[in-house]
Amino acid sequence: MNHYMTKTNIGWVLTVFLAIPILGSAFGKLSGDPATAEMLNSHFLNDWILLIGIGELVALILFLLPKSMRLGALLLSAYFGGAIMFHMAHPEPINRDFIPPAAFLIFTWIIAWLRGLKLIT
Repeated sequence: MNHYMTKTNIGWVLTVFLAIPILGSAFGKLSGDPATAEMLNSHFLNDWILLIGIGELVALILFLLPKSMRLGALLLSAYFGGAIMFHMAHPEPINRDFIPPAAFLIFTWIIAWLRGLKLIT
């Protein structure tokens, strides 16, 4: 049983837990969810919702594939960095909570490390 509890296997299980909410977020943008559109419109991003959703989905797919995990981790880091800034600058105080995207960013880094990403060679 213990030979299944490797760092890499734990990383893959956590990858699934990360992918589910990101998929939901991407499909909310791609499907034109009114709540998502309203929030992004607060920063005049209505014209960019589809592109943001595609970028989010591409970053996730690259992160899921072992050969492109490094690029996916980089793109997800950039995405979550933008999400942190978006929430910090939101005009409505109720939407200024940047802790969830920051937690997703840290979670992405931890998962990448568990799956074998070496930051220092």
